[in-house]
Amino acid sequence: MTATLDKSPSSEERAAARRQAVEIARIIGSKAVSYRRITIGEPQCSYRVPFHAEDFWFKVLVSDTAFVFTGEHRRREAFTVPFCAAIKNPWRNMVATTLRSRVSDELGVAIYSPENITEAAVSAHLLTPACSRLLRQLDFAAIRLLFINSIQIRVIAEMVSPEHCAQQVRLLRELLLTIYHEAHENAA
Repeated sequence: MTATLDKSPSSEERAAARRQAVEIARIIGSKAVSYRRITIGEPQCSYRVPFHAEDFWFKVLVSDTAFVFTGEHRRREAFTVPFCAAIKNPWRNMVATTLRSRVSDELGVAIYSPENITEAAVSAHLLTPACSRLLRQLDFAAIRLLFINSIQIRVIAEMVSPEHCAQQVRLLRELLLTIYHEAHENAA
């Protein structure tokens, strides 16, 4: 369900979201907790499933028809971000609207970045063997938005099934951790 100011999820929609969140939590070894925040333009999610790793806070927000996956480094102000990209669709909120044709052709999915981020900077991070492998495993048919930089990820996707969601968030978490290690730890 997409949030509106005058409509909350019905009891049936909340029950469906709860069932899915509990199953996702079981699969990834976490727990489902109630979630009441609303972000305009995103599905209204009734449950949150923490999925933290290393120095990152990850969470899966679950509605009856969609999920939102977010992750960010706990000390995000401590890093200079070398690139950012919106994958599949541009994201005006982050000014990621310039199509990067060469990287898009290489990965088989549209890649956008801000105009001031060069295609070379984007390709240096997304075209590494490890990142390319992970990106090629994602189900982009279900993804509406994927924004990533070296310390942050945000994904909005259709809820195909709890199993599918769990598989996708594992890949997405691994993708951000891989980019982070390659950009910040291996560069040092």
